[in-house]
Amino acid sequence: MRGVRRAKWAVCGLAAAMVAAGCGGGGGDSGGGGGDGTGTVRSSWGDPQNPLEPANTNEVQGGKVLDMIFRGLKRYDPKTGKAQDMLAQKIETKDSQNYTVTIKKGWTFQNGEKVTAKSFVDAWNYGALLDNKQKNAYFFEYIKGYDKVHPTSGKVSAKTLSGLQVKNDTTFTVQLTQKFSTWPETLGYAAFAPLPRAFFEN
Repeated sequence: MRGVRRAKWAVCGLAAAMVAAGCGGGGGDSGGGGGDGTGTVRSSWGDPQNPLEPANTNEVQGGKVLDMIFRGLKRYDPKTGKAQDMLAQKIETKDSQNYTVTIKKGWTFQNGEKVTAKSFVDAWNYGALLDNKQKNAYFFEYIKGYDKVHPTSGKVSAKTLSGLQVKNDTTFTVQLTQKFSTWPETLGYAAFAPLPRAFFEN
């Protein structure tokens, strides 16, 4: 999946370069491109297939939009594909199964709400819950309690993942069902983005 992401960004970068070249400065012999900063660069792509909910977008067109409007714990370097800390201050574990996630302070959603640990926990619980029919629910299957909120058959027996616990505004813990040493590397996918309280109210 990471290789596909790199390829996608390479194509986007090439397209952006071509568009920028096509909108370069006017005539003259300066050869420097010039321009007074008032020009327009345009880009286009197909319509997203689903509403722009992080856990419900699993195709390129919607993913491009989410990449522009959401920030998660990690972000993948478009050149190397390496997962780098974004909103994560640190992600710690002693056993590769129980993780403590600390987020950076000072981030807000566009509506002014602070991004907190609860923003992540609420979003992940929403994404995992079978009743919400999110296409990327399976991203949360390693978290303890997934079998209760998203059973393979029958009705749900819990509304939230038992493996998620908010400790304070900047810290939450995650208990996985098994050891998964590279689990933090998966957190750059849009499914793990936080959501503001306003999302759940409307």
